[in-house]
Amino acid sequence: MTEETEKKGGGLPKWARITISLGLLGFILWKVDIDPLVDLMAGASIPLVFLAFTMIFVDQAVTAYAWGRMLAAGGYVIPYKDTLRVTLAADFIGLAIPSGMGADMVRIIGLSRYIKNSAHAMSSLFAFRVMGLGQTITIAAIVLMIFPDELPDDPMFVMLKTIVISLFFLGVLGLLFMGRIERFLEVIAPKTRLEPLMLKIRDLYSTFLFYLSHKDALVAAFIGDLYVQFAKILSIYIVALALGFDVGPIPFFILVPVVNILVLLPVSMAGLGVREGMYVILFAHVGLSAAQCLTMSLLGFGVNMLMVLAGGTVYMLFGFPESQKLKSAGAPKAP
Repeated sequence: MTEETEKKGGGLPKWARITISLGLLGFILWKVDIDPLVDLMAGASIPLVFLAFTMIFVDQAVTAYAWGRMLAAGGYVIPYKDTLRVTLAADFIGLAIPSGMGADMVRIIGLSRYIKNSAHAMSSLFAFRVMGLGQTITIAAIVLMIFPDELPDDPMFVMLKTIVISLFFLGVLGLLFMGRIERFLEVIAPKTRLEPLMLKIRDLYSTFLFYLSHKDALVAAFIGDLYVQFAKILSIYIVALALGFDVGPIPFFILVPVVNILVLLPVSMAGLGVREGMYVILFAHVGLSAAQCLTMSLLGFGVNMLMVLAGGTVYMLFGFPESQKLKSAGAPKAP
């Protein structure tokens, strides 16, 4: 499973990602005084840390449910326990895959072996994640527009505001002109040297339109994704509270989405090092010390590792569901 996923993942070789992760972490730890970090970790509120873990666990349960509803729109009726098992087990195996998308690659492979249709497994999860990415940008952009003075007038943050709000409006335009964009891709694809890539983009875009036409699946995915995005933000804010930090929630609704998007880049193992560096750079401008930023990031990562261990337990006890257990609603509709 891991080797196959690694091949599909592309990006930097595993040794390079491990080196980058360890190098970034080593550089950050070298620059930060470790004594406060240890003291902060030791004084963390266990009930609040457990609350953050609970939010992440529910996040995965909601993802499994919404993903199952989207698969049902394509003709597959899969027991919830099986989609949940694939979702949890993929967190464990995907830890070794580049970027924050590693677990999703494993989910696609695991489910495609279950339903014998890799295209549908990929397209359903792709649509779900694209919606989530759109919601991530939307949350950050709306909070920025409502609270324009929440971040400092530093050139870096001015550029950050401009990029986030620009991406938001580009997404709005994409939704308003979906039909025209699809026709444009169909016309332009055969006329460019990048025809294979353009055709892939067109197919993925058509897949997204397919799910938009199924209201039940769309509503389930939208609500599920909305919870997932808020859980990712609020869980980090709860971790900050657990560490005793005196900071308001508003910056988290802007900066955590930015960090979550950046860790998708396949340059480190599970985003390790990239995430910590971005927390230190961004949250230092809202009143937290470098040691506090690093502690918050590492404890947040530790909470996610508890989720990964839960997924590992599921995988070792049950593995992935077998294809012969599938109950189909009939021939699947091609997205």
